[in-house]
Amino acid sequence: MRNVLFFTTCLVAASCARVDEAPREPSLTEGTVAADSPGGRGLPPTEPSSSAVESHLFAAELVMDHQAALGLDAAQTTALRADVASAQAELVEAEWSLRRSREALAERLAIERVDETSAMAAAERVIEAENAIKRIHLRLLVRIKNRLTPTQQARLTELRGAR
Repeated sequence: MRNVLFFTTCLVAASCARVDEAPREPSLTEGTVAADSPGGRGLPPTEPSSSAVESHLFAAELVMDHQAALGLDAAQTTALRADVASAQAELVEAEWSLRRSREALAERLAIERVDETSAMAAAERVIEAENAIKRIHLRLLVRIKNRLTPTQQARLTELRGAR
């Protein structure tokens, strides 16, 4: 029961992480497996770190904060506003779904003897809802980047580094 509660707590904490936060400096050992760890072969990580992904994308807030410096034209501004509004509407629905899934999982975990199959199915629905939110965030970030010219992207990269 404690392991299931710990797993659920980890799920909740992970879902609170935002894709569009400013990138942080990764530690030297982040994402690696020590050669002397059980089963470890000292192999590099199989997935890029989130900061490596985030460093290529731009949060809507960053673009909004630097509209004048970027020289956004009217068409870009209109398109970016539409992209953000669309993502926000999708996120509201996805958040409702996530909370409904978490509630269902919590109900399954609240009883004295947890049906493992049922709990794992409910946990999978929570994970799917969290992934839907991540997809919405990533889609928005990609759309934002695609709306910007290479010059604007370079300028935003400079501005982000100056923070």
